[in-house]
Amino acid sequence: MRWPFTGREAELRLVGEALASGATGGVVIAGPAGVGKTRLTAEAAELAATRGCAVEWVRASSSARSIPLGAFAPVLPATRLPDGVELLARARHALAERASGRTLVLCVDDGQLLDDASAALVHQLVAAGEAFAVVSLRRGDPPPDALRALWKDDLCVRLELGELSRGDVERLLDAALGAPLDGRSVTALWELSRGNALFLRELVRHGVDHGLLGEEDGVWRWRGAVEAGTRLADLMDLRVEDAGPGRHLLELVAIADPLEVGLLDPAELAALAGLERAELVERRADGRRRFAAVAHPLHGEAVRAQLAPTRMEAIDARLADAVQACGARRGGDL
Repeated sequence: MRWPFTGREAELRLVGEALASGATGGVVIAGPAGVGKTRLTAEAAELAATRGCAVEWVRASSSARSIPLGAFAPVLPATRLPDGVELLARARHALAERASGRTLVLCVDDGQLLDDASAALVHQLVAAGEAFAVVSLRRGDPPPDALRALWKDDLCVRLELGELSRGDVERLLDAALGAPLDGRSVTALWELSRGNALFLRELVRHGVDHGLLGEEDGVWRWRGAVEAGTRLADLMDLRVEDAGPGRHLLELVAIADPLEVGLLDPAELAALAGLERAELVERRADGRRRFAAVAHPLHGEAVRAQLAPTRMEAIDARLADAVQACGARRGGDL
């Protein structure tokens, strides 16, 4: 199934206008995991290619981060490069040669994972006007200082990419399936994916592959409860690994959902801040009471699916004791 590019037309138009005007050195696309940063960057690369630009891709990764210019290895000559300042100068020269006089458009995916030398090279290329950069960043992960300077020093425009609206989700589903999806199914997929393009795609793929999502009389329908498949569960497992030492608290929140913040001890309150920065948990207010809830319903599903029955019972007992100690007199305590 060809997954269409829908719901990001305005953002792509912004990138295209920035490239055409020459008023800025690039666009930094920031947002949470799965919202379509890489897809938007790829569409921008295709647009630049149609305008005759020389497009180069740099895909950052944790494994290449320990190697100076490791992310640039596929686009630099295989000969040994010098160290220090001359390393960056030679790399800039090599990229200019590859561009052959055309406008160089440098597409950087997962920029937060760049090594310092690669980040410095991107900054130098943009600052010197030698390249137009389109950089995707996962929000919440600190990028190298050289990349942060791209928007702090007004060298690039920073574009915040959020989840798709319900209307965009419905248009995207109709375009992907080639026929309308019934309202109940749209609502269920919207509520579970929360407009996250990656999660939505994997839910649809699971539904089609397992015969849960099918077409009847020109209308697509999901049969039964909408649920995450194994592949999506694996993706979510990787995501919730970001919880690190806060995993214990994430389990509490996933079971209670929402969990009253007043029930947490000081160490758990400190861990809560880390989960918020990782965008796994968010705080909500209800009058004078403060609650912590999973930031996305699929985060809660992924965590609960990994808990053994004995662990769930222990969490239930811990939460019950905490509520009872506070009096258990307020609405919702039972």
